[in-house]
Amino acid sequence: MGFKASVLGLSLLTAFSFAAHAEEPYCLALRGNGESEPAHWGALANLIEKEGLPVAQAGGSSATISLFILDNIAANPLVQGQPLEIQKKRASLLMKSLSGVTYYFGDKPETKLFMEIFEAKGKGNWDLLKFFAKHLVQGEIPADAGKLVKLGESLYANGIGDSPRYGFLIDVLKHPLALRQFSRERIHQIKFYAGELSNALSVVGAFDAESDADLFFRDGIINFAKLGEGFGKVATFLAGRSYDQATTDAMAKFLNRCEDKHVGKTWPELTKEDPGCQTDLADALNAFFAQNIDWKKNNVIYENAGHHIPAFPTTALIMGDGYQTALNTYQQYHLRMDREHDIAKDFKIAKLSDIRFGYWGTNESLMKIALNLKQPFRDASGRSFDYSKDVKSSMFMPLGPATWYDVLRISPAEPGLASLQAVTVNGEPAFSAGGWSDLHPIPVLKAAGCNRVIYVTRKGGETLFGQGVAKR
Repeated sequence: MGFKASVLGLSLLTAFSFAAHAEEPYCLALRGNGESEPAHWGALANLIEKEGLPVAQAGGSSATISLFILDNIAANPLVQGQPLEIQKKRASLLMKSLSGVTYYFGDKPETKLFMEIFEAKGKGNWDLLKFFAKHLVQGEIPADAGKLVKLGESLYANGIGDSPRYGFLIDVLKHPLALRQFSRERIHQIKFYAGELSNALSVVGAFDAESDADLFFRDGIINFAKLGEGFGKVATFLAGRSYDQATTDAMAKFLNRCEDKHVGKTWPELTKEDPGCQTDLADALNAFFAQNIDWKKNNVIYENAGHHIPAFPTTALIMGDGYQTALNTYQQYHLRMDREHDIAKDFKIAKLSDIRFGYWGTNESLMKIALNLKQPFRDASGRSFDYSKDVKSSMFMPLGPATWYDVLRISPAEPGLASLQAVTVNGEPAFSAGGWSDLHPIPVLKAAGCNRVIYVTRKGGETLFGQGVAKR
């Protein structure tokens, strides 16, 4: 995949001209929240209920998933072009309904295991995975290998642990007697990557960027491209796309029942008051997914990011000499497979200028941002801003337009969940290290022409992961 940073000097303000917005439009700056990304849903539903939809949005890491969902809710014909109060109620209800979508899929065999893994860390299937990895590290095949094969194949189908470096471990379990016949080199490979899998499981949601030397080179357990396609199917439903008559009728029934009842309530509060809202939503989902949809043609994830609400998703980039250093370390790390003399411990980027904060968006929008981050400017209210001496702003890198597919396979794929991801920027090779790098994208939105920015963040200070990266 390549990113182009050629830019044109056109104003972004026309892109912010949407009908049915509040008198004082706002732009949304959304902070990533790791595996607790669903916490965005209630916060954004509350914001939309009060303020309406944003006219632009920015964020990275798990925030890109929420920006993607919101972009498509805004594009739904039941929302787009409606009077402001109806737009607020419907967009907010659709955002809240993500909790109901989770309940719906939670009972499906193909996703139940996925949810059990991430909702029950430390017990059940999570322990089975660790048990599996621990035995292989010791060169042993556990007694209940058949059960572990079934678990591994189910996870693999859902994009969990399907790195080629972990996938072959499932085949080892299928043929336990063959373990005795492997060469010493093959046994060493099995033990090394079983250890990698064990470590990857241990750091999910508990990154230690300061002392975990292997964080940037160890494969994670999530295939973000496959995960993104799954989110895309839900977003296609929320965008009101590919509806047949049965889905249209079911959604009309859902809105008639719940549109006026949900205001001021969370989804659990709404469904406790009227369980029919969950039932009607499930009926609409059943009708939608009963269709024979060609997902390669109709999944909204393959459309450009910000196709309705201008969006500026972000990711950290390692470029230039830093890229070459990272590439050499990456290759040697997997070639040597040597924990005793771990080459990753010596990895460091010598020049700060080799680290950039990349932003996707339209070329004209990114040109405006780039210019305003380098020089003083005034917003529409006449307020002065000057980011020219801000180190973070000096690291801004325009990436041009991209599909949501590319954004979601790269920005959320950050250390601890994935290794460095190979990308191309202006024809040059680079690595992406995920969207954790700019958790407060307010200056970017100000530089884009936003007069009013609402920042949605979480309680507490900086994460230990972010602090660890800075120290390192």
